[in-house]
Amino acid sequence: MSFEIDITEFFDPRDGFADAAVYDALPIKKTIQIIFTTVFYQGAGVETSAPAAVCMSSDVVGVAHGHKLTINDVVYSVVGIDPDDKDLTTTLTLSKP
Repeated sequence: MSFEIDITEFFDPRDGFADAAVYDALPIKKTIQIIFTTVFYQGAGVETSAPAAVCMSSDVVGVAHGHKLTINDVVYSVVGIDPDDKDLTTTLTLSKP
């Protein structure tokens, strides 16, 4: 049994959880809706966290390390790409360049 999942309401800036971000993957530059959050990593005796953006996968097709996201006037570089298993969302781990 399969069914359609509509996640757009979560990325609605008026009624959802979204923030606007400028996605810069030259020559493409566009405003997308993201959920700005933090990811936590643990391994090899190290624990750390990093800023992250949960995006609709359709907004970041072809995303690569080094692409830029500007959120609240702060520019971040993409350093990690984690698509979900349904290809609905992609979590981008971010770093300030």
